[in-house]
Amino acid sequence: MWTHDPYEAGRRALEWVLENQQKSRAKSDEEAQQKQFALGIYWERWFAKESSKRQGTRVEVRWKRDESLKWEDEGYGIKHQPWAQRKVERITAGDFEDYWAVLDQRKTDTNDMSGTKKQQKTLIRKLLKEARSDFPHLEIPDFPEISTKKKKIQYMERDEWNRLMGKVVELSDGAARQDLSKEDY
Repeated sequence: MWTHDPYEAGRRALEWVLENQQKSRAKSDEEAQQKQFALGIYWERWFAKESSKRQGTRVEVRWKRDESLKWEDEGYGIKHQPWAQRKVERITAGDFEDYWAVLDQRKTDTNDMSGTKKQQKTLIRKLLKEARSDFPHLEIPDFPEISTKKKKIQYMERDEWNRLMGKVVELSDGAARQDLSKEDY
């Protein structure tokens, strides 16, 4: 405690312990408040409300499975994102950019993840709207742009078409160039 006097050292140690306890309590209170207003609370509230609307319908089981995967899936579920544990007021557009990067890691040649991004964006917006019951002035952060990769239609070049038609004529022994009746065909 940077002193040789035992009484002074004891006083300083006591002050140090009390200060650390105060900091620890403040941090604990902040964490409790963060959990109280984290996205998970609004997920539970929204999911219960929406589930009751769909109860007894044909699509109830599939809807619950699909929505639960958006929230809980190990690979990309919202629940596992660090920003989902924060108070909803502290979620930023940068958090969504980081999340899009997580989703981009799952891209394949046939799946650009744009559909998943759209679904996740929709769910997050619904949860943040649910949070407006506790935070009426909650601003929903901007989401990164979702680009979709459109498949290009492949057209035949004129010489490719001519070669194809030539092969058809060759394989049909010239019948492709003649008018055929139904019987002849």
